This record gives sequence, C-alpha cells and structure tokens, in this order.
Amino acid sequence: MKLNHIGIPYLAALAFIFGSIVVNGGVSWYRSLAVPSWNPTEGAIAFIWAIIYVCIAWSLLIIWEKFPRDSRFHLVMGTFIAGTVLNLLWSIAFFYLHFFVLSVVLAAALGILVLGLAALVYSRSKLAAVLLLPYAVWVFFAAYLNYAVMLLNP
Repeated sequence: MKLNHIGIPYLAALAFIFGSIVVNGGVSWYRSLAVPSWNPTEGAIAFIWAIIYVCIAWSLLIIWEKFPRDSRFHLVMGTFIAGTVLNLLWSIAFFYLHFFVLSVVLAAALGILVLGLAALVYSRSKLAAVLLLPYAVWVFFAAYLNYAVMLLNP
C-alpha cells in the first residue's frame, strides 16, 4: 500500500472532523434561527458531507496516481487546498461569525471553484471530475440555503 493511500484519506478525514467541530460549535445558534421548510435535518447534512468527503478523497487519489507532476498537477493540488480552506472559512463565517452575506458569497465562490477544479481534471480523468460534482451541487445548495436563512432572519 502506498503512503498516499493512507495520507489522502487521513487528510480528508481531518478536514471533515475540523469542519464538524466548527459546525457543532454553532449548532445551538443555528437551531434558534428560522429556516425554510426544505432545510435538511442535521443527520442528513452530516451524512451528505461524509459522502462528499469520500468523493473528494477518491478524486484526489485518482489525480495523485494518474497525473504527471506538471504545472497542471500543481494547479489542481493548489485548487484542492484552496477549496478546503474556502470550505472551512465558509463554516466559520456562518456558524461562528454569523455573517450571512459573507457565508453566501463564500459558498457560491466554493461552488465555482469546485466546478473549475472538475473542469481542470476532466481531460485527464473523467471519474475524478465526476466525483467532484456532488460537492459542487451541495455547496451551491448550501449557498441558496444560507441565502434563504438570511432572508428569514433579518
């Protein structure tokens, strides 16, 4: 077994755990808000994020294994890192800082970044690109949900 087969899933799990800690710190605040009727349950949200992180890790493993170490590889790796940072910043902006507008902007920016990442990897691995699509869809949904929550809680 290669080190990246352990390291990449481990890093994805750490990002998931850190994000969960940030979110859990703001859950009581979130529960006090008016939310739309279509707001997913906390359990559903956690399950979806777990699946998304598995998909992200799988995509990253494919890229790590199959991509030559050229400038595109470095751009893709940098974009993965930027996406992880942006994801964590979104969680902090929403759940800790309670900045609705910033959280909507960060989630939308993350969705655009993930779509760009999928486009970057598509020519070298269609599977790696497709594995990123649930992530993009979910963060666009999160942006819309954040926007709806903002409107319901002026």
